[in-house]
Amino acid sequence: TSFDGIEWEKDPSNPLGAIFGGELAAFGAVKTAGGEYFRVEGSLSGPMAEAGGSGDTVAIPGETFASGACPMMFTIVDRHLLGRGEDGDDWEDGSGAPSVVEESDGSFTMYYLTVEDSRHLLGRATGADPFSFVRQGPVTFTESVASGDLEGVGGPAVLDHGGERLLAFHGWRGTDMAIYATRGASNSSASFEPLADGAAVLEASADGWDGTSVSSPSLVAFDGELWMFYEGTNGAQTAIGAARFDPDSETFERVEADGLVFTEGGPGDWDDGWVGDPHVRLIETGEDAGLLELTYTGYDGLVERFGRATSVDGISWERHVDDNGVPSPILGPDSIGFDSDGCFEPFVLEVDGRPTLWYEGVLGTESPVPRVGMAVERGDQVWVKAYERLQRDDGYVLSTVHGDGETTSSIDLGDGTNMIIDGAI
Repeated sequence: TSFDGIEWEKDPSNPLGAIFGGELAAFGAVKTAGGEYFRVEGSLSGPMAEAGGSGDTVAIPGETFASGACPMMFTIVDRHLLGRGEDGDDWEDGSGAPSVVEESDGSFTMYYLTVEDSRHLLGRATGADPFSFVRQGPVTFTESVASGDLEGVGGPAVLDHGGERLLAFHGWRGTDMAIYATRGASNSSASFEPLADGAAVLEASADGWDGTSVSSPSLVAFDGELWMFYEGTNGAQTAIGAARFDPDSETFERVEADGLVFTEGGPGDWDDGWVGDPHVRLIETGEDAGLLELTYTGYDGLVERFGRATSVDGISWERHVDDNGVPSPILGPDSIGFDSDGCFEPFVLEVDGRPTLWYEGVLGTESPVPRVGMAVERGDQVWVKAYERLQRDDGYVLSTVHGDGETTSSIDLGDGTNMIIDGAI
């Protein structure tokens, strides 16, 4: 353990036998005496033997692995899919708000938010499986959106519909935030054409519950129509609304007069502060097939977590409850994870018959850093955070949580492999 990444104290629980240059170099728990956790960044070469009972699909926090080439044991703390970049990268200060589509060849394309200082852009990444993605650069538009004077964008929502790929997102100028939509080809599109001549497809209402801003859209084809669910706020209340697509104007019209369809929970509930970041999909398999499923962010004044609700019509929703009939979240942050300060922007897609959830986790309260993570459902709304599949003969990389941006140092493992410590806690 270490407070600064330079001076280290060996853990008495370290396994014996890992001796390099007469010094014990194995790691035990990665935890400081002060109780804080952090992660090291580096790689272990050689065959990677999985711990018994860990399975061959996902690696989860708490499981222990060993390298035959470098005899050291380590415990997985957590892992994100997309994080921070180097100076000058579009994603220098983080990545978030993932939206994923499965391509016809079984690969995956992710549209997501990139952050560089005050610049917020939409990026695109591709992967052969849902666990690993390679950045492919920014999303481009064939024509200007909002006359080209948006100060930033975020919250992308992707849907293949009617032979096209639709991409909606929120954008802002000053304090004005609205939702825009574009169309592209249904084949891992990187370029999109604006709908409604580049004008907003949904704006804040004049004096309603969503009178300050609308954001975080979600697109779903349902009952022969294209629906959009969104987060709205008037400053006092933040909730979820719905609107239907009008093909003549290429804009969305609110349902039920004011669009409001889902509000915060009752006093004392886990989401009694506000609800937002909706993602809605049509369930295709299982006992809930044919229902709409809403995955959303809920807040109780302390932490942001994810909830679930179902509906037959998109207007009236039934919240997920635990075995005692109490409304409960389905997933939340880990105290030692990249998402320890909140989970946002969930996106659910059924992959090989199993619901898979990508989301934005943030670390830090002063200048929070967003990163993209994922989780898979293991039945009955039991979700497990998942990471890139571990394969035998693969190396494994752990990324830092605390100390981003600090001067790096390293630990020589004695076989030409270094553990890079990315700064101090």
